[in-house]
Amino acid sequence: MKMKFLNCKIFFFSLIFLYNFTILSQDHLSESGQFKLSIDHVNIAVNDLLNAKILFEKLGFTIKPGRIHQNSIDNLHIKFAKGTEIELITAKEPLDDLASEYFNLIKNGNGGAFLTLRTGTPIPSIGRVLQKHFPIRIETTSAFKNMVFNENHSLRPIWFCETATTEANPKFTTHKNTAGKLSAVWFSNQLEKELVELFTHLKYPILSTEFPIENSKKICLDVGQIYIVNLPLNTIERPIVGATVEVDSLFIVKQILKKENIKFSEVSNNSGSGIIISPEITQNLFLEFSEKIENVH
Repeated sequence: MKMKFLNCKIFFFSLIFLYNFTILSQDHLSESGQFKLSIDHVNIAVNDLLNAKILFEKLGFTIKPGRIHQNSIDNLHIKFAKGTEIELITAKEPLDDLASEYFNLIKNGNGGAFLTLRTGTPIPSIGRVLQKHFPIRIETTSAFKNMVFNENHSLRPIWFCETATTEANPKFTTHKNTAGKLSAVWFSNQLEKELVELFTHLKYPILSTEFPIENSKKICLDVGQIYIVNLPLNTIERPIVGATVEVDSLFIVKQILKKENIKFSEVSNNSGSGIIISPEITQNLFLEFSEKIENVH
């Protein structure tokens, strides 16, 4: 009798496991078995937040006010209707670990700091896969659950989150330059080996591309793209070297830039047309406006 009861319990829990596994497979993995990942937001660390605000307003963005945190971090937000964001951020004093990290980054100049990827997979599930290969940990607060690489790891600039960046107020998602979303983030090819290893474990293929720079590579996420760009050595001494913002009208973008006397170059490829502003102008990273970005898996 006890053996029959034990067998029933084993059968019951096996059904629960198979059910949960099926739900994970259906809801949290793409058709190709990839973990679902989307671009959430990118941080640009700046020494002078006011000057950064003035610059991005000249570029046609609407700026949402942030706040000064207890650890000295201050920020501003560029929110997009399709649930992504560019965050302008600074830290005046190294009052805790995160503020110290921003503080030290800014001492070496302005530029891209972190890319946060939103997971369609629960953080613990993706964490179990990555912890086999990388020094990575889960951080939980009352508002967020993040997964981050250790501070001294080369992939530290990539974070994972479960909570989406959303903005309900159209006042902050309507931009003069017709921007609709942050569609791609560029990494230096100096991090290529580590990025290839990371996204191979996450089941994303690494594709060759001649855009936005010749002899580059791209990773097509569930939503958004990551470029690994072939830059000359020491062009930008940061892992994150650029960002692409999708707009409805490049014509309007050109009008804004010409009015503000901001220099730009025009590019085009099979995925669409774009305008690129050099890092000397835009806080030490390339900023591209594009009318169309296609994810090709």
